[in-house]
Amino acid sequence: MSIAKSLRDNAALVAGILLPVLVVILFLLSSWVPRMLVDPPQYDFLYSEDNSYYGNSSPWRYNISLDAQNHLLVKAFSAKPDVYTPGARLFLFEHADGNVREISLPAPESSEGGEEGIVVEVP
Repeated sequence: MSIAKSLRDNAALVAGILLPVLVVILFLLSSWVPRMLVDPPQYDFLYSEDNSYYGNSSPWRYNISLDAQNHLLVKAFSAKPDVYTPGARLFLFEHADGNVREISLPAPESSEGGEEGIVVEVP
């Protein structure tokens, strides 16, 4: 029996083995090609993520934005215990090694003015 005939007779087996291998190769190429075509970042940068999916047990919710002089502005709002309000998280991408780490946002010293927002100093 020839190899072509045995492959034709076992087409489902060949497809069951070959298709996952092709999918793995496709994913490897799709992650490798952009790295070859685009220069890596030259600077560290901050970015924020809306924490809308995961619950947060903190009594504070944070709003991260830029002020008029393009400086980082973090406001803390007191969270209502019976209402789920998502907060933001802050991350730093370090271009030298490609690591991403979360910057923990400190809680305000006092809760006065927590309804309209308290500006928080980020280390």
